[in-house]
Amino acid sequence: ERQWFITHELYSIRNSNYLNLYSIKPYSIDSSFSNLLNIYLGFSCRKRSYTLRESADKNTSIYNDKSNLNSVRHVRIDSKQGLLESIYRFPNATELTLESNFTASSLALTTVLNRILPLNLLTELVIDCGRFSLKKVMELIQSAPSLHTLKLSSIPLFKDTRETIQQSELFQVVSATNKVQHVIYSEVCKLEDLKLLVALFHRAKQLTINNYAQDLQTNVWFLLDKQNEHTRHLCSLRFTSASKIWIKRLDRLLRSQLLIRNYTLKMFNRQLYLSW
Repeated sequence: ERQWFITHELYSIRNSNYLNLYSIKPYSIDSSFSNLLNIYLGFSCRKRSYTLRESADKNTSIYNDKSNLNSVRHVRIDSKQGLLESIYRFPNATELTLESNFTASSLALTTVLNRILPLNLLTELVIDCGRFSLKKVMELIQSAPSLHTLKLSSIPLFKDTRETIQQSELFQVVSATNKVQHVIYSEVCKLEDLKLLVALFHRAKQLTINNYAQDLQTNVWFLLDKQNEHTRHLCSLRFTSASKIWIKRLDRLLRSQLLIRNYTLKMFNRQLYLSW
């Protein structure tokens, strides 16, 4: 009578089973049922995010309807096998997350990813998997010219050194062409990591890092050094896992060394924000 069309998706994570319900005719559902889904089940009428998993039930998918494929903006990839087995393409996806379980070993990653989403439209990239080399990061960025936000859990070099990486043709090309404006680095960031990041993403305006208390002064000094050509566009810093004493230490450093003027310092939820 009400023309409600609902389908479901079954999947498992860490020995737990999950059921997702979705509308396959989003505009035929009246507001009462839509609100019921949103409030009580936490689902929206049109799914804007989708996770590729090895264990996904391929026979109960919402994506037989092309309009649902078109509605997805954020694709998450939980496993290498989930990516390789995917039969879907998400033509309007602009965000990509490689989850912590994902491995990219022996993959022609950009080729495989382009099969499921247009890398040239990508604006946000999150790499939560730890063993994802900086070389593969650069290869992805080279294929994503519209990328403006990048989150990295780490930047393992494996057999390469920082010197050989920076001297490589790939590094030089990506450094010269990428348009990344916001870099988020989750692992504890030491000065050598910081130097590599700002050399590669020297157009970044915002930088989010996690560092030890004893490295705060050294890292800030490096980032705000007026002679540092790689940070001339930088205008905002966020320090994660910060303590309250950091705001006093940082304020004292900025005032005594006159590194920047007209700055703002704020502390919220163990996050220290510096903007100028």
